[in-house]
Amino acid sequence: MTPYKKQIIDKVTELVCSEFAIDRDEIFTKSRAYSYCIPRMVAVGILRNKFKFTYSSLSSYYGYTHGSSIAYASKSLDQRIQEDPEIASVVESVLKQLNP
Repeated sequence: MTPYKKQIIDKVTELVCSEFAIDRDEIFTKSRAYSYCIPRMVAVGILRNKFKFTYSSLSSYYGYTHGSSIAYASKSLDQRIQEDPEIASVVESVLKQLNP
């Protein structure tokens, strides 16, 4: 992974953790608890949908065992944005901070 791509991933991770008020380490836990899996899904979805990161690079960075988990997360994010205004607001806030 190039230093530029690593910088993008780190920035998105930092912003998502800030929005959800979790520590950076918590987004990388294997836990399926809502408080960790939703922020992880948001970060992965933004990186996949906006920046077109590959499934394999995101799965290795976030500790997913299969690339299909990344596909599911990005698809789920699209659905949750339409169903949950709070998630939509978080995604909008992160995207605004990335492109001021």
